[in-house]
Amino acid sequence: MKNSVCLPVAERLYGLSLIWQEANYNFAFFDRVPDLDWDAAYREYIPRVIAAEDLWAYYELLARFTALLQDGHTLVLAPKSLYLDLDRPKLMLMNIGNTPIVTNASCTIGSRVPIGSELLEIDGMGAREYLSARVLPVVCETTPHRLLDHAMARLLLGIQGSLVHCRFHTPSGSSVQMEILRNRRTDPTPWLRTPRVPDPWEFMVFDEWFFNEAPFPAFEFRILEGNVVYVALNSFMDPTVVTLFTEKLPAIKHGSGLILDLRKNHGGNDDIGYSIVAHFLHQPTETILARSPKHIAYYRASGLSLKDTPADKIPGLDERAREQLLCYRKQWFHEEQWGSIQPSQEILSLPTVILTASETGSAAEDFLMAFRSGKGEATTIGGSTAGSSGQPLIQDLPGGGKLGVCTIRMPWPEEVWRKGIEPHISVEPTIEDVIRNEDRTLETAVRYLGGDEAQKH
Repeated sequence: MKNSVCLPVAERLYGLSLIWQEANYNFAFFDRVPDLDWDAAYREYIPRVIAAEDLWAYYELLARFTALLQDGHTLVLAPKSLYLDLDRPKLMLMNIGNTPIVTNASCTIGSRVPIGSELLEIDGMGAREYLSARVLPVVCETTPHRLLDHAMARLLLGIQGSLVHCRFHTPSGSSVQMEILRNRRTDPTPWLRTPRVPDPWEFMVFDEWFFNEAPFPAFEFRILEGNVVYVALNSFMDPTVVTLFTEKLPAIKHGSGLILDLRKNHGGNDDIGYSIVAHFLHQPTETILARSPKHIAYYRASGLSLKDTPADKIPGLDERAREQLLCYRKQWFHEEQWGSIQPSQEILSLPTVILTASETGSAAEDFLMAFRSGKGEATTIGGSTAGSSGQPLIQDLPGGGKLGVCTIRMPWPEEVWRKGIEPHISVEPTIEDVIRNEDRTLETAVRYLGGDEAQKH
């Protein structure tokens, strides 16, 4: 591996300490990990970081440490040079029914492992055991379903050019064992199916999104049968999305219905999403009452003497004492209203469906919440969203990586943080959908809007 030389011990310890410090003072969700002793975890990782043999081992430890916070906006990103030393086989895996299923492969691999095959073993270890031991502990996500989707996409990630021994169960019932090369970036062999960008049959891992390794259109537009208008809003990072959407307003108004596809939208800038939401609102709506950890050193010192106050006695404390106790417990927050959204002069009133999935996250979820609070009328179809939004504090780490620590929490209902925003109509992909290459979520939306008359009954 190119990046085999590790950093000096002092640099390694500084990186670990930086994560501990920034989270300790700025992380907005310690109440969601009540069993985590952050200080004890820090002490536990000190000897492990000292013993790290190379840069990859060091960054894997930092990722494991950070993942203890269980938040989708709090993570460690390895240096790009290190990331480019890693690769996956020319094989796509997707979580289908809590199982890693092959959704595409090179023609070479696919000649033995067809689409729809289940991955059973990795290097002699059961795939579920491998997932639990090697992958889940380094993935930073908030909700269990998003964590599983993200982790399964990373199952076969390893050193570029290395071999991984896999066993599969094919749709025909046979067992296939193969040694597969991790060479997706360099393998010229054609895919069984030409991948789409973004591809509906593979979760886009954060590294690919951040390093823009697989650039994809932020905006897509087409007319489906029955004059249903389809608009994919794949990102709120690109401000041209608003311009493109505005340009298509005349065509959208003449549609029989509208489908807004947010399934691949990992987020971006809230203002971009709100500019589109404004075309659906029937009343002004407040955007976000953001809450961010608040710290006054003296209050924390005073709160120490109150730390053992029973819960039933806290209401009896005066306001200052309560604030001191909350400050000590890292549960004291500054609140700030982030403005409001006014309805646009051009309101869209046609029947609307919004498609969601676990990749729908952050600013895309803020979009959905603003849509609902402003009385926008739409039916959501698909899967539950990521359940994670916030503003990370970004810091440089030794060796060229990045740290993000979530500094704000949104005023979402508690069930959203635990489960994501659940759709009105749930449609989960099946193995049969994968084999047939059918987008049943989109088909359900078209039928719902009446665009497919043949399947309405």
